[in-house]
Amino acid sequence: MKIILLTIILMIAGYLSGSIPFSYLAGYISKGIDVRKVGSKNVGGANVFLNAGPGPGIIAIILDLIKGLPFVILAKNLGLPMLSLLLIGSAAVAGHNWPIFLKFEGGQGLGTSAGLLLYFLPKEFLMSAITGVIFGFLSPVFKLKGWFSSKIHFGALIGIPLVIVLPWFFKNPMNIKICPLFIIFPVGVKQIHLIIKKKLGKNE
Repeated sequence: MKIILLTIILMIAGYLSGSIPFSYLAGYISKGIDVRKVGSKNVGGANVFLNAGPGPGIIAIILDLIKGLPFVILAKNLGLPMLSLLLIGSAAVAGHNWPIFLKFEGGQGLGTSAGLLLYFLPKEFLMSAITGVIFGFLSPVFKLKGWFSSKIHFGALIGIPLVIVLPWFFKNPMNIKICPLFIIFPVGVKQIHLIIKKKLGKNE
């Protein structure tokens, strides 16, 4: 019962931590812009980098990367099981995607989930990330259109399945093998949400 209660409390704390809109704040403080209304309109470090400059962008990216970790690390130090850590991490990604401080209009969760995956699966994540970056830069070669024409999106399309599959090729315990499914779940839900929102917008 104590483990369940602590997990719920830290999930709420993780969600609130993930809800801190560092990318929005970086854009607003540095250039007075609302990143939800410029560029890709995504509340993420890449959009800040492109529209507010490298300085604010790098700061936003780093803060988004690490903001899912504090309560996961606290949970680990408290001796909570791996399932609790994964639920708390997933709650932080959900906070980034649907932040209470921005009326639930957040980013896509790639940065926050990347920070968590680097913590849980450093080797597998780095292999997947490097592969995703390489293919992302090659995306113009394939002359892709629409959503996949974005270097970030195309890289994620390659990197995310890899980070899900790779843990099964190493001698990892089962809770590590399923780790990406928990962390990436809010990212997938966000993409479905965006697709539905876009379709509804076209139909209006």
